[in-house]
Amino acid sequence: MNRKRNDIIQILKTNNIILLDENYKSATTICDFNCLVCNHLFRTTIKFKLTQHKNNRTLCPRCSLIEKDKKMRKVDDQTGKTRYQEIAEKTAVTMKIVGDDGLSLYQKNAIKLKNTVNAINANTGLSLAKERGLKTKKTKNRVQDNGLTKYQETALRTVKTKTIEFFDVYLPKKFPTLKMITTVDEYLKNKTITYSCTKCNHIRESLYPYLRCTKCEPYHMSKGEVEVREYCETLSGVLSNDRCVIKPLELDIIIPSENLAIEYDGIFWHSSYSVATEIKNYHLNKTALCDSKGIQLLHIFENEWMNPTKQLIWKSIIANKMGKSERFYARKCEVKIVPNATKREFLTTNHLQGDCPSSINLGLYYNEELLSMMTFGKTRFSKKYDWELLRFCNILNATVVGGASKLLKCFRRSNSGSIVSYADKRRSDGNLYQLLGFSYSHDSPPNYWYFKNMVLESRQKYQKHKLSKILKHFDATLTESENMYKNGYRKIFDCGNQVWVLDSL
Repeated sequence: MNRKRNDIIQILKTNNIILLDENYKSATTICDFNCLVCNHLFRTTIKFKLTQHKNNRTLCPRCSLIEKDKKMRKVDDQTGKTRYQEIAEKTAVTMKIVGDDGLSLYQKNAIKLKNTVNAINANTGLSLAKERGLKTKKTKNRVQDNGLTKYQETALRTVKTKTIEFFDVYLPKKFPTLKMITTVDEYLKNKTITYSCTKCNHIRESLYPYLRCTKCEPYHMSKGEVEVREYCETLSGVLSNDRCVIKPLELDIIIPSENLAIEYDGIFWHSSYSVATEIKNYHLNKTALCDSKGIQLLHIFENEWMNPTKQLIWKSIIANKMGKSERFYARKCEVKIVPNATKREFLTTNHLQGDCPSSINLGLYYNEELLSMMTFGKTRFSKKYDWELLRFCNILNATVVGGASKLLKCFRRSNSGSIVSYADKRRSDGNLYQLLGFSYSHDSPPNYWYFKNMVLESRQKYQKHKLSKILKHFDATLTESENMYKNGYRKIFDCGNQVWVLDSL
Protein backbone atom coordinates (compact mmCIF):
# COMPACT_ATOMS: atom_id res chain seq x y z
CA MET A 1 0.00 0.00 0.00
CA ASN A 2 3.06 2.26 0.05
CA ARG A 3 2.38 3.74 -3.28
CA LYS A 4 3.33 7.25 -4.27
CA ARG A 5 0.71 9.94 -4.04
CA ASN A 6 0.64 10.55 -7.82
CA ASP A 7 0.01 6.86 -8.50
CA ILE A 8 -2.91 6.85 -6.04
CA ILE A 9 -4.43 9.98 -7.59
CA GLN A 10 -4.09 8.46 -11.06
CA ILE A 11 -5.85 5.25 -9.97
CA LEU A 12 -8.69 7.29 -8.45
CA LYS A 13 -9.04 9.50 -11.54
CA THR A 14 -9.29 6.40 -13.70
CA ASN A 15 -12.39 5.57 -11.62
CA ASN A 16 -13.73 9.17 -11.83
CA ILE A 17 -12.84 9.89 -8.18
CA ILE A 18 -11.00 13.03 -6.95
CA LEU A 19 -9.02 13.06 -3.69
CA LEU A 20 -9.92 16.26 -1.89
CA ASP A 21 -7.42 15.95 0.99
CA GLU A 22 -3.93 16.58 -0.47
CA ASN A 23 -2.07 16.04 2.81
CA TYR A 24 -2.44 12.54 4.22
CA LYS A 25 -0.16 10.57 6.49
CA SER A 26 -0.87 6.98 5.48
CA ALA A 27 -3.19 4.75 3.49
CA THR A 28 -5.37 4.32 6.58
CA THR A 29 -6.01 8.06 6.96
CA ILE A 30 -9.67 9.05 6.51
CA CYS A 31 -9.95 11.42 3.56
CA ASP A 32 -12.66 13.24 1.61
CA PHE A 33 -13.48 12.20 -1.96
CA ASN A 34 -15.73 13.51 -4.73
CA CYS A 35 -17.33 11.44 -7.51
CA LEU A 36 -17.20 13.14 -10.93
CA VAL A 37 -20.09 11.02 -12.25
CA CYS A 38 -22.80 11.83 -9.68
CA ASN A 39 -21.04 14.66 -7.76
CA HIS A 40 -21.41 12.69 -4.51
CA LEU A 41 -19.14 13.69 -1.58
CA PHE A 42 -18.07 10.89 0.76
CA ARG A 43 -15.40 10.09 3.36
CA THR A 44 -13.33 6.89 3.80
CA THR A 45 -9.69 5.67 3.78
CA ILE A 46 -7.26 5.47 0.87
CA LYS A 47 -6.70 1.79 1.68
CA PHE A 48 -10.37 0.99 1.27
CA LYS A 49 -10.58 2.73 -2.10
CA LEU A 50 -7.51 0.94 -3.40
CA THR A 51 -8.91 -2.41 -2.22
CA GLN A 52 -12.09 -1.70 -4.13
CA HIS A 53 -10.06 -0.83 -7.23
CA LYS A 54 -8.08 -4.06 -6.88
CA ASN A 55 -11.35 -6.06 -6.75
CA ASN A 56 -12.74 -4.20 -9.81
CA ARG A 57 -15.55 -2.59 -7.78
CA THR A 58 -17.14 0.84 -8.30
CA LEU A 59 -15.33 3.28 -6.01
CA CYS A 60 -18.26 5.72 -5.47
CA PRO A 61 -20.81 4.33 -2.94
CA ARG A 62 -23.72 6.09 -4.64
CA CYS A 63 -22.76 4.82 -8.11
CA SER A 64 -22.33 1.36 -6.58
CA LEU A 65 -25.89 1.43 -5.23
CA ILE A 66 -27.25 2.66 -8.58
CA GLU A 67 -25.39 -0.11 -10.41
CA LYS A 68 -26.69 -2.71 -7.94
CA ASP A 69 -30.24 -1.38 -8.29
CA LYS A 70 -30.05 -1.68 -12.09
CA LYS A 71 -28.97 -5.31 -11.76
CA MET A 72 -31.79 -6.00 -9.31
CA ARG A 73 -34.35 -4.41 -11.65
CA LYS A 74 -33.16 -6.22 -14.78
CA VAL A 75 -35.73 -8.74 -16.01
CA ASP A 76 -34.49 -12.32 -16.26
CA ASP A 77 -35.15 -13.83 -19.74
CA GLN A 78 -36.04 -17.24 -18.30
CA THR A 79 -38.32 -16.27 -15.39
CA GLY A 80 -39.61 -12.95 -16.74
CA LYS A 81 -39.10 -11.41 -13.29
CA THR A 82 -36.66 -8.98 -11.69
CA ARG A 83 -34.38 -10.02 -8.83
CA TYR A 84 -36.47 -7.84 -6.50
CA GLN A 85 -39.62 -9.79 -7.44
CA GLU A 86 -37.89 -13.15 -7.01
CA ILE A 87 -36.66 -12.22 -3.52
CA ALA A 88 -40.07 -10.85 -2.53
CA GLU A 89 -41.85 -14.03 -3.68
CA LYS A 90 -39.29 -16.25 -1.96
CA THR A 91 -39.63 -14.24 1.27
CA ALA A 92 -43.43 -14.38 1.10
CA VAL A 93 -43.36 -18.16 0.65
CA THR A 94 -40.89 -18.55 3.51
CA MET A 95 -42.94 -16.35 5.84
CA LYS A 96 -46.09 -18.38 5.11
CA ILE A 97 -44.56 -21.78 5.87
CA VAL A 98 -46.27 -23.21 8.94
CA GLY A 99 -43.93 -24.64 11.57
CA ASP A 100 -44.40 -27.50 14.02
CA ASP A 101 -46.24 -25.17 16.39
CA GLY A 102 -48.89 -24.51 13.75
CA LEU A 103 -47.81 -20.90 13.17
CA SER A 104 -46.21 -19.19 10.19
CA LEU A 105 -43.36 -16.69 10.49
CA TYR A 106 -45.84 -13.90 9.78
CA GLN A 107 -47.94 -15.00 12.77
CA LYS A 108 -44.91 -15.53 15.01
CA ASN A 109 -43.58 -12.04 14.25
CA ALA A 110 -47.02 -10.50 14.86
CA ILE A 111 -47.35 -12.29 18.22
CA LYS A 112 -43.80 -11.32 19.18
CA LEU A 113 -44.47 -7.67 18.33
CA LYS A 114 -47.77 -7.70 20.21
CA ASN A 115 -46.17 -9.28 23.27
CA THR A 116 -43.32 -6.77 23.17
CA VAL A 117 -45.65 -3.78 22.90
CA ASN A 118 -48.07 -5.07 25.55
CA ALA A 119 -45.43 -6.37 27.97
CA ILE A 120 -45.71 -4.66 31.35
CA ASN A 121 -42.60 -2.89 32.60
CA ALA A 122 -41.99 -3.98 36.21
CA ASN A 123 -40.63 -0.54 37.17
CA THR A 124 -43.43 1.60 35.72
CA GLY A 125 -46.35 -0.85 35.66
CA LEU A 126 -47.11 0.27 32.09
CA SER A 127 -46.87 -1.44 28.73
CA LEU A 128 -44.47 -0.22 26.03
CA ALA A 129 -47.42 1.11 24.00
CA LYS A 130 -48.71 3.16 26.95
CA GLU A 131 -45.21 4.37 27.80
CA ARG A 132 -44.73 5.60 24.24
CA GLY A 133 -48.15 7.28 24.27
CA LEU A 134 -47.44 9.03 27.56
CA LYS A 135 -43.98 10.05 26.38
CA THR A 136 -45.44 11.56 23.18
CA LYS A 137 -48.19 13.33 25.13
CA LYS A 138 -45.69 14.61 27.69
CA THR A 139 -43.43 15.88 24.92
CA LYS A 140 -46.27 17.71 23.19
CA ASN A 141 -47.54 19.16 26.49
CA ARG A 142 -44.12 20.29 27.67
CA VAL A 143 -43.94 24.09 27.84
CA GLN A 144 -41.14 25.41 25.64
CA ASP A 145 -39.02 28.55 25.96
CA ASN A 146 -41.73 30.54 24.13
CA GLY A 147 -44.27 29.63 26.83
CA LEU A 148 -46.28 27.34 24.53
CA THR A 149 -46.65 23.58 24.27
CA LYS A 150 -46.16 21.71 20.99
CA TYR A 151 -49.95 21.33 20.70
CA GLN A 152 -50.51 25.09 21.17
CA GLU A 153 -47.66 25.98 18.82
CA THR A 154 -49.10 23.75 16.06
CA ALA A 155 -52.61 25.12 16.58
CA LEU A 156 -51.40 28.73 16.47
CA ARG A 157 -49.36 28.02 13.34
CA THR A 158 -52.44 26.54 11.63
CA VAL A 159 -54.65 29.49 12.65
CA LYS A 160 -52.03 31.97 11.51
CA THR A 161 -51.63 30.23 8.14
CA LYS A 162 -55.38 30.35 7.52
CA THR A 163 -55.56 33.97 8.67
CA ILE A 164 -52.76 34.98 6.29
CA GLU A 165 -54.70 33.35 3.45
CA PHE A 166 -57.84 35.17 4.68
CA PHE A 167 -56.03 38.54 4.51
CA ASP A 168 -54.06 37.94 1.31
CA VAL A 169 -56.72 36.19 -0.79
CA TYR A 170 -60.25 36.40 0.58
CA LEU A 171 -60.50 40.00 1.82
CA PRO A 172 -59.03 41.68 -1.34
CA LYS A 173 -61.44 39.63 -3.46
CA LYS A 174 -64.54 40.35 -1.32
CA PHE A 175 -63.72 44.00 -0.53
CA PRO A 176 -61.70 45.32 -3.51
CA THR A 177 -62.22 48.99 -2.57
CA LEU A 178 -60.85 48.56 0.97
CA LYS A 179 -57.18 48.48 1.98
CA MET A 180 -56.44 46.54 5.16
CA ILE A 181 -54.26 48.37 7.71
CA THR A 182 -54.44 45.81 10.51
CA THR A 183 -51.72 43.14 10.43
CA VAL A 184 -52.40 39.43 10.84
CA ASP A 185 -50.91 39.41 14.36
CA GLU A 186 -53.07 42.38 15.40
CA TYR A 187 -56.18 40.69 14.03
CA LEU A 188 -55.45 37.45 15.90
CA LYS A 189 -55.13 39.46 19.11
CA ASN A 190 -58.09 41.86 18.81
CA LYS A 191 -60.40 40.26 16.18
CA THR A 192 -61.10 43.71 14.70
CA ILE A 193 -59.88 45.11 11.38
CA THR A 194 -58.77 48.67 10.66
CA TYR A 195 -58.99 49.59 6.98
CA SER A 196 -59.07 52.57 4.62
CA CYS A 197 -61.24 53.25 1.59
CA THR A 198 -59.25 53.54 -1.65
CA LYS A 199 -61.86 55.98 -3.02
CA CYS A 200 -62.07 58.57 -0.23
CA ASN A 201 -59.21 57.49 2.14
CA HIS A 202 -61.69 57.23 5.04
CA ILE A 203 -60.27 55.03 7.85
CA ARG A 204 -62.58 52.84 9.91
CA GLU A 205 -62.40 49.91 12.36
CA SER A 206 -64.99 47.10 12.56
CA LEU A 207 -65.49 43.35 12.83
CA TYR A 208 -64.98 41.20 9.72
CA PRO A 209 -68.56 40.77 8.42
CA TYR A 210 -69.29 44.50 8.66
CA LEU A 211 -66.43 45.91 6.58
CA ARG A 212 -67.57 48.89 4.52
CA CYS A 213 -66.81 52.57 3.98
CA THR A 214 -69.55 54.47 5.80
CA LYS A 215 -68.79 57.61 3.76
CA CYS A 216 -69.17 55.99 0.35
CA GLU A 217 -71.94 53.62 1.54
CA PRO A 218 -73.85 55.21 4.44
CA TYR A 219 -75.89 52.86 6.63
CA HIS A 220 -79.57 52.78 5.72
CA MET A 221 -80.58 49.16 5.38
CA SER A 222 -78.38 46.07 5.52
CA LYS A 223 -77.74 44.15 2.31
CA GLY A 224 -79.58 41.11 3.66
CA GLU A 225 -82.59 43.18 4.69
CA VAL A 226 -82.72 44.72 1.22
CA GLU A 227 -82.68 41.23 -0.33
CA VAL A 228 -85.53 40.04 1.93
CA ARG A 229 -87.61 43.12 1.11
CA GLU A 230 -86.98 42.78 -2.63
CA TYR A 231 -88.03 39.13 -2.51
CA CYS A 232 -91.24 40.00 -0.64
CA GLU A 233 -91.99 42.72 -3.19
CA THR A 234 -92.03 40.06 -5.93
CA LEU A 235 -94.89 38.37 -4.03
CA SER A 236 -96.92 41.28 -2.63
CA GLY A 237 -96.91 44.95 -1.57
CA VAL A 238 -94.74 45.71 1.49
CA LEU A 239 -94.02 48.50 3.97
CA SER A 240 -90.46 49.09 5.19
CA ASN A 241 -89.12 50.30 8.56
CA ASP A 242 -92.56 50.90 10.05
CA ARG A 243 -92.83 52.40 13.57
CA CYS A 244 -96.61 52.71 13.71
CA VAL A 245 -97.80 49.15 14.35
CA ILE A 246 -95.93 48.51 17.65
CA LYS A 247 -94.88 52.04 18.67
CA PRO A 248 -92.16 53.04 19.33
CA LEU A 249 -90.48 49.83 18.13
CA GLU A 250 -89.62 49.40 14.47
CA LEU A 251 -90.57 46.52 12.16
CA ASP A 252 -88.24 45.99 9.20
CA ILE A 253 -90.84 44.68 6.74
CA ILE A 254 -94.65 44.53 6.90
CA ILE A 255 -96.95 42.80 4.40
CA PRO A 256 -100.36 44.29 5.30
CA SER A 257 -102.40 42.06 2.98
CA GLU A 258 -101.20 38.92 4.79
CA ASN A 259 -100.95 40.30 8.37
CA LEU A 260 -97.33 39.29 8.23
CA ALA A 261 -94.18 41.09 9.43
CA ILE A 262 -90.51 40.18 9.06
CA GLU A 263 -87.50 41.15 11.15
CA TYR A 264 -84.02 40.73 9.67
CA ASP A 265 -81.86 40.23 12.77
CA GLY A 266 -78.18 41.03 12.22
CA ILE A 267 -76.59 38.68 14.73
CA PHE A 268 -73.93 41.18 15.85
CA TRP A 269 -76.34 44.05 16.51
CA HIS A 270 -78.98 41.74 18.04
CA SER A 271 -76.55 40.00 20.39
CA SER A 272 -74.99 40.83 23.77
CA TYR A 273 -71.32 41.06 24.72
CA SER A 274 -71.70 41.02 28.53
CA VAL A 275 -74.15 39.99 31.24
CA ALA A 276 -75.13 43.65 31.67
CA THR A 277 -76.11 44.02 28.00
CA GLU A 278 -78.27 40.87 27.81
CA ILE A 279 -81.88 41.47 26.75
CA LYS A 280 -83.25 37.94 26.84
CA ASN A 281 -86.81 38.79 25.80
CA TYR A 282 -86.15 41.41 23.12
CA HIS A 283 -87.21 39.24 20.17
CA LEU A 284 -89.95 37.56 22.21
CA ASN A 285 -91.47 40.92 23.22
CA LYS A 286 -91.67 42.08 19.60
CA THR A 287 -93.34 38.80 18.64
CA ALA A 288 -95.88 39.15 21.48
CA LEU A 289 -96.70 42.78 20.55
CA CYS A 290 -97.29 41.78 16.91
CA ASP A 291 -99.41 38.83 18.01
CA SER A 292 -101.61 41.18 20.04
CA LYS A 293 -102.23 43.11 16.81
CA GLY A 294 -103.13 39.95 14.88
CA ILE A 295 -99.81 39.97 12.99
CA GLN A 296 -97.41 37.05 12.75
CA LEU A 297 -93.77 38.13 13.04
CA LEU A 298 -90.98 36.11 11.43
CA HIS A 299 -87.39 36.52 12.70
CA ILE A 300 -84.69 35.78 10.11
CA PHE A 301 -81.22 35.52 11.62
CA GLU A 302 -78.50 37.02 9.43
CA ASN A 303 -76.36 33.86 9.37
CA GLU A 304 -79.34 31.90 8.02
CA TRP A 305 -79.95 34.29 5.14
CA MET A 306 -76.23 34.28 4.30
CA ASN A 307 -76.37 30.48 3.98
CA PRO A 308 -77.57 29.70 0.39
CA THR A 309 -79.48 26.55 1.43
CA LYS A 310 -81.25 28.18 4.38
CA GLN A 311 -82.00 31.31 2.35
CA LEU A 312 -84.00 29.14 -0.06
CA ILE A 313 -85.84 27.59 2.91
CA TRP A 314 -86.70 31.04 4.29
CA LYS A 315 -87.98 32.14 0.88
CA SER A 316 -90.17 29.04 0.80
CA ILE A 317 -91.49 29.80 4.33
CA ILE A 318 -92.38 33.36 3.32
CA ALA A 319 -94.07 32.18 0.11
CA ASN A 320 -96.08 29.58 2.10
CA LYS A 321 -97.20 32.23 4.61
CA MET A 322 -98.40 34.38 1.70
CA GLY A 323 -100.21 31.51 -0.05
CA LYS A 324 -97.87 31.57 -3.05
CA SER A 325 -96.79 27.91 -2.96
CA GLU A 326 -97.69 25.17 -5.42
CA ARG A 327 -100.52 23.04 -4.01
CA PHE A 328 -100.65 19.24 -3.88
CA TYR A 329 -103.27 17.00 -2.24
CA ALA A 330 -102.49 14.28 0.28
CA ARG A 331 -105.30 12.02 -1.02
CA LYS A 332 -103.31 11.63 -4.24
CA CYS A 333 -100.10 10.75 -2.40
CA GLU A 334 -98.82 7.45 -1.02
CA VAL A 335 -97.31 7.07 2.48
CA LYS A 336 -93.97 5.25 2.59
CA ILE A 337 -91.12 4.68 5.03
CA VAL A 338 -88.28 7.06 4.10
CA PRO A 339 -84.70 5.61 4.16
CA ASN A 340 -82.29 7.41 6.50
CA ALA A 341 -80.05 8.66 3.67
CA THR A 342 -83.06 10.19 1.86
CA LYS A 343 -84.33 11.62 5.15
CA ARG A 344 -81.03 13.39 5.86
CA GLU A 345 -80.88 14.91 2.39
CA PHE A 346 -84.56 15.98 2.43
CA LEU A 347 -84.41 17.64 5.87
CA THR A 348 -81.10 19.37 5.13
CA THR A 349 -82.58 20.85 1.96
CA ASN A 350 -86.09 21.67 3.22
CA HIS A 351 -86.07 22.16 7.00
CA LEU A 352 -84.49 25.19 8.69
CA GLN A 353 -83.13 23.10 11.58
CA GLY A 354 -81.83 20.39 9.27
CA ASP A 355 -81.58 16.71 10.13
CA CYS A 356 -81.84 15.10 13.57
CA PRO A 357 -81.77 11.45 14.75
CA SER A 358 -85.16 9.72 14.50
CA SER A 359 -86.52 6.17 14.65
CA ILE A 360 -89.58 6.53 12.39
CA ASN A 361 -89.55 8.49 9.10
CA LEU A 362 -92.80 8.75 7.13
CA GLY A 363 -93.05 10.43 3.74
CA LEU A 364 -95.72 11.34 1.20
CA TYR A 365 -94.79 10.38 -2.36
CA TYR A 366 -96.48 11.71 -5.49
CA ASN A 367 -95.43 9.94 -8.69
CA GLU A 368 -92.44 8.53 -6.77
CA GLU A 369 -91.32 12.04 -5.72
CA LEU A 370 -91.02 12.77 -1.98
CA LEU A 371 -93.18 15.84 -1.24
CA SER A 372 -93.60 15.82 2.53
CA MET A 373 -92.04 14.13 5.54
CA MET A 374 -92.69 13.70 9.27
CA THR A 375 -90.20 12.09 11.68
CA PHE A 376 -90.69 10.70 15.19
CA GLY A 377 -88.42 9.49 17.98
CA LYS A 378 -88.13 9.12 21.72
CA THR A 379 -88.53 12.37 23.67
CA ARG A 380 -85.39 14.46 24.16
CA PHE A 381 -86.38 16.88 26.92
CA SER A 382 -89.21 15.30 28.93
CA LYS A 383 -89.89 11.72 30.06
CA LYS A 384 -93.59 12.43 30.62
CA TYR A 385 -94.38 11.63 26.98
CA ASP A 386 -93.88 8.51 24.89
CA TRP A 387 -93.00 10.11 21.54
CA GLU A 388 -91.73 13.38 20.10
CA LEU A 389 -92.74 14.72 16.69
CA LEU A 390 -89.24 15.84 15.67
CA ARG A 391 -89.56 17.26 12.17
CA PHE A 392 -92.25 18.05 9.63
CA CYS A 393 -91.72 19.85 6.34
CA ASN A 394 -92.77 19.92 2.69
CA ILE A 395 -90.56 20.20 -0.34
CA LEU A 396 -89.54 23.82 -1.05
CA ASN A 397 -92.26 26.14 -2.39
CA ALA A 398 -94.98 23.50 -2.03
CA THR A 399 -98.00 22.93 0.19
CA VAL A 400 -99.46 19.44 0.60
CA VAL A 401 -103.09 19.93 1.63
CA GLY A 402 -103.89 17.41 4.37
CA GLY A 403 -100.33 16.07 4.31
CA ALA A 404 -99.48 16.47 8.00
CA SER A 405 -102.81 14.93 9.05
CA LYS A 406 -102.33 11.89 6.80
CA LEU A 407 -98.79 11.26 8.05
CA LEU A 408 -99.83 11.60 11.71
CA LYS A 409 -102.76 9.17 11.26
CA CYS A 410 -100.43 6.65 9.62
CA PHE A 411 -98.06 6.91 12.60
CA ARG A 412 -100.94 6.53 15.10
CA ARG A 413 -102.16 3.32 13.45
CA SER A 414 -98.94 1.52 14.40
CA ASN A 415 -97.78 3.42 17.51
CA SER A 416 -99.64 4.24 20.71
CA GLY A 417 -98.76 6.72 23.44
CA SER A 418 -98.64 10.46 23.94
CA ILE A 419 -96.77 12.80 21.59
CA VAL A 420 -95.01 16.11 22.34
CA SER A 421 -93.68 18.63 19.84
CA TYR A 422 -92.15 22.11 19.82
CA ALA A 423 -93.06 25.05 17.59
CA ASP A 424 -90.26 27.58 17.06
CA LYS A 425 -91.88 30.97 17.68
CA ARG A 426 -89.42 32.68 15.31
CA ARG A 427 -91.33 31.19 12.37
CA SER A 428 -94.41 29.32 13.64
CA ASP A 429 -97.66 30.38 15.32
CA GLY A 430 -98.62 26.80 16.25
CA ASN A 431 -101.70 26.81 14.01
CA LEU A 432 -100.73 23.47 12.37
CA TYR A 433 -100.69 21.71 15.76
CA GLN A 434 -104.21 22.95 16.52
CA LEU A 435 -105.42 21.51 13.21
CA LEU A 436 -103.79 18.18 14.07
CA GLY A 437 -105.59 17.98 17.41
CA PHE A 438 -102.66 18.85 19.70
CA SER A 439 -103.29 20.79 22.93
CA TYR A 440 -101.21 23.83 23.83
CA SER A 441 -99.20 23.17 27.01
CA HIS A 442 -96.91 26.14 27.67
CA ASP A 443 -94.17 28.38 26.29
CA SER A 444 -90.52 27.55 26.92
CA PRO A 445 -88.17 30.48 27.66
CA PRO A 446 -85.99 31.92 24.87
CA ASN A 447 -83.07 29.73 23.84
CA TYR A 448 -79.63 31.20 23.10
CA TRP A 449 -76.48 30.54 21.06
CA TYR A 450 -72.88 31.66 21.38
CA PHE A 451 -70.90 32.78 18.38
CA LYS A 452 -67.70 34.18 16.98
CA ASN A 453 -67.33 35.19 13.34
CA MET A 454 -70.95 34.49 12.31
CA VAL A 455 -71.02 30.79 13.35
CA LEU A 456 -73.77 30.10 15.90
CA GLU A 457 -73.02 27.23 18.29
CA SER A 458 -75.36 25.42 20.69
CA ARG A 459 -75.22 26.34 24.36
CA GLN A 460 -75.02 22.58 25.13
CA LYS A 461 -71.44 22.64 23.87
CA TYR A 462 -70.49 25.39 26.32
CA GLN A 463 -71.92 24.15 29.61
CA LYS A 464 -69.75 25.34 32.48
CA HIS A 465 -68.32 21.92 33.38
CA LYS A 466 -66.92 21.67 29.81
CA LEU A 467 -65.38 25.15 29.59
CA SER A 468 -62.05 24.45 31.28
CA LYS A 469 -61.08 22.22 28.33
CA ILE A 470 -62.45 24.57 25.65
CA LEU A 471 -61.66 28.16 26.63
CA LYS A 472 -58.24 29.77 26.69
CA HIS A 473 -59.10 31.79 29.81
CA PHE A 474 -61.31 29.98 32.32
CA ASP A 475 -62.22 31.14 35.83
CA ALA A 476 -64.10 28.64 38.01
CA THR A 477 -65.50 31.48 40.12
CA LEU A 478 -67.33 33.01 37.13
CA THR A 479 -70.60 31.81 35.56
CA GLU A 480 -70.84 30.14 32.17
CA SER A 481 -71.90 33.39 30.48
CA GLU A 482 -69.19 35.47 32.19
CA ASN A 483 -66.49 33.02 31.08
CA MET A 484 -67.81 33.03 27.51
CA TYR A 485 -67.97 36.83 27.33
CA LYS A 486 -64.47 37.04 28.81
CA ASN A 487 -63.20 34.91 25.92
CA GLY A 488 -64.73 37.15 23.24
CA TYR A 489 -67.98 35.27 22.54
CA ARG A 490 -71.34 36.96 22.02
CA LYS A 491 -74.80 35.60 22.84
CA ILE A 492 -78.02 35.85 20.83
CA PHE A 493 -81.53 34.84 22.00
CA ASP A 494 -84.52 33.58 20.03
CA CYS A 495 -88.23 33.75 20.94
CA GLY A 496 -88.53 30.38 22.68
CA ASN A 497 -90.90 27.54 21.70
CA GLN A 498 -94.55 26.65 22.07
CA VAL A 499 -94.96 23.19 23.59
CA TRP A 500 -97.82 21.11 22.12
CA VAL A 501 -99.07 17.74 23.37
CA LEU A 502 -101.26 14.99 21.86
CA ASP A 503 -102.66 12.61 24.46
CA SER A 504 -102.56 8.82 24.25
CA LEU A 505 -105.23 7.04 22.22
